[in-house]
Amino acid sequence: MSSGPSREELLNYWKTSRAYFDELARHYKTSDPDYYKSHIEPFYTNPLYSAGNKSSGFSNRIIITIIIYISMIIFGIILSFIAFGL
Repeated sequence: MSSGPSREELLNYWKTSRAYFDELARHYKTSDPDYYKSHIEPFYTNPLYSAGNKSSGFSNRIIITIIIYISMIIFGIILSFIAFGL
């Protein structure tokens, strides 16, 4: 059984009170490293999750998707040049 807040409570703190969430993270990082790694660290280490919680501007998820699509188009153009010997 985990010794700290549930994932739902942590998600609420992440969205509504980032300062409190960071304070909890510092506390559990030293007092209960297993709980920190399983419940809190994913909030900091997953860039797509973090980007999805931003409320203003372009999120990193949209930017990454655009970059992937543009890369695929450029790769397709390069392959067509190679295939047709242009």
